[in-house]
Amino acid sequence: MRIRADIIEPLETYAKKLRKIDVEDMTEEEMDLQVATYKAARVLKHINKFAEKHGEIALSCAGEWLYQDDRGSVDAIDLVADLLEELSEYAETEEE
Repeated sequence: MRIRADIIEPLETYAKKLRKIDVEDMTEEEMDLQVATYKAARVLKHINKFAEKHGEIALSCAGEWLYQDDRGSVDAIDLVADLLEELSEYAETEEE
């Protein structure tokens, strides 16, 4: 899968380079960028895992394939749950 080589690995490499910078020497913008890069790589790892499991058809046919493959549909729901879990810290609290 090209997702890992083209997107995830460069993000991880960049995040590692940022981590090597002494925290005291980092600007707030660099710290924010490091966190965002790390989070983006984590989100993309979930997508990559789904794509590796289901192959190129999962990417090339996208939504159409999901409606035709029951296992793919179930895994897609799991993928969305994983993504929402990764991003849950950004949710605003709601009063019930």
